[in-house]
Amino acid sequence: MEYNIRHLSWFKRRDPTQEPRPIKVEINSIELVNNSYCDMIVEYDDGKVFEFDGRVNINEIKNTWTVHGFSSASGRQCFVDVVE
Repeated sequence: MEYNIRHLSWFKRRDPTQEPRPIKVEINSIELVNNSYCDMIVEYDDGKVFEFDGRVNINEIKNTWTVHGFSSASGRQCFVDVVE
């Protein structure tokens, strides 16, 4: 399965800073079931790799799937669109 990474930015609420950006995502054991959970491995452009807890959601209007992963330990997150 392929994924398109959405780059998240909070500059509307905070001063803009140069944050590391995700460049590669690998999702193991993904099931396209709304509100299901999966494990994500995300590589950032600063060379760091994190393992996130991901949640699968469907946009019922567009009929598209997304996965939002986060790590409470590192404070980082990643949001991807699933390309079927």
